[in-house]
Amino acid sequence: MNDMSSRMNAAEADCRASGSAFNLDAAHIWRSKLVEKCAEAERHVLRLLQRAGATCQAKAPLSQKIEALKKALAVNLSNLRSAPILALLDDLRPLSDLRSDLVHSTVSVATVEGSPVAVFRKTSEQEAGVGDRRIITAAGFKDLHEALSGVANRLKQEAART
Repeated sequence: MNDMSSRMNAAEADCRASGSAFNLDAAHIWRSKLVEKCAEAERHVLRLLQRAGATCQAKAPLSQKIEALKKALAVNLSNLRSAPILALLDDLRPLSDLRSDLVHSTVSVATVEGSPVAVFRKTSEQEAGVGDRRIITAAGFKDLHEALSGVANRLKQEAART
């Protein structure tokens, strides 16, 4: 049985109990929460694709599913409300790029201007010697989680419409 959620809850409690506002464990927890919300949004994109009568491989990247749904909505042969769904897909696209960065990166914690931040570096870029990285503050994680939750919830509502 998968007890990941109970281990994550314990790790989250340990982070709070340690008195450290943000550390490596907290960065891993936030990353996991963001990836989970992206998976939720992806599930609703798949439902909308099905309702639109469009096809896209289930194993295709989320970005391809987004594009397939956009194309299906452009033809608008379904009973889906195209305008709000297209707006949601535009909101989801950069967040799906973020998910890709988080999944394919190593994470460390550094201090920038006196505050701890999570530093994500894509494994492929590290090997190539490229210095690009994504830096996220604790507040940034919370904002991203709220944005993803909002998009996922609105996609769910659109997918549930008859």
